[in-house]
Amino acid sequence: MKKYLLIAVCLCCFISCKNTWDDDDKHTFYQSCMDAAKGDGHPENKAKPYCDCLMNKMMEKYPNESDALDHIDSVITDTSMQQCKEMLK
Repeated sequence: MKKYLLIAVCLCCFISCKNTWDDDDKHTFYQSCMDAAKGDGHPENKAKPYCDCLMNKMMEKYPNESDALDHIDSVITDTSMQQCKEMLK
């Protein structure tokens, strides 16, 4: 849960009113995810597929950054995104 909150905070900090995910935003989200996962003690070989999964699901569900920001509360609890946690096992 802690890593989801960190990701949510990062989204709030880095998402502007753009209509797409640009490369900088993807990189920032991904790096924040990796830092959070590794900070929770997960090795890079587990964190990478987890963050790939989370990023893909996030962009699929919210193709616009502004949509992701508008729905930040549901992102944290979204079951499809929580399925990515399986990658950390």
